[in-house]
Amino acid sequence: MYDVIFKQAKRIDGTIIDIAIEHGKIVEIGEINVPAKKIIDLKARIISALSGSILILIALLTLRYE
Repeated sequence: MYDVIFKQAKRIDGTIIDIAIEHGKIVEIGEINVPAKKIIDLKARIISALSGSILILIALLTLRYE
């Protein structure tokens, strides 16, 4: 079980991926079908090649202001 999974993150090339976070680090990228303590649906928001901490901060701020 992962700490957090970001579902439906959209890469710059248009690919939709999931991102798993464990202990504050990205541990898996791709189609993830494993349980998590928290699942955050990014609804195909575009992400870029940022460090895991920055990615989490951007996603959380984006979801907060929906």
